[in-house]
Amino acid sequence: MNNTKCIFCGRTGADIKITKEHTFSNWINEVLTVTIVGPDITYERSIQHGPRAGTVNTWPAKVVADHTIRAVCKDCNNGWMKRSEDAVIPLIEPMIKGQPAQLTVEQQLTVATWAAMKAAVFEYAWSEDTILTADDRDVIRTQDRPPSSVQVRLAAIESVGSPLMAEVARRLAPR
Repeated sequence: MNNTKCIFCGRTGADIKITKEHTFSNWINEVLTVTIVGPDITYERSIQHGPRAGTVNTWPAKVVADHTIRAVCKDCNNGWMKRSEDAVIPLIEPMIKGQPAQLTVEQQLTVATWAAMKAAVFEYAWSEDTILTADDRDVIRTQDRPPSSVQVRLAAIESVGSPLMAEVARRLAPR
């Protein structure tokens, strides 16, 4: 998908450079190497909603985190998004490697904010019907937290062939 407007700050125009953003963060390639995940890495996209619901597309990849999209401006990518990535790496890398971890409330918020940011990128790349709104993405960017209507869950799962999975869900307000 090629975008001319940043999905986070909304800026557009000739002086705004839209950059490539990894759907799964590039640093994950240093953690989930071919030695760990095996040589037959594939991406799978299952469409859950909309007119193409139930469609599954699969394609080969050389590394786990290879997929990029043009969706965010250079300022967002090299600014607050980079700070979020840098803050989360030492928190979740040990967990990805299977090491036990305990996170403070502040660290949990750091991880949840990063996960919400990556979910917004995933949605833009792979969903025709997004859950996170422009206002939600603005909360992630400007308030450094997930929107209050979003639940962020991380879990370790053992699976063959699926070392990384992502899902986005919105908590509906009570009626």
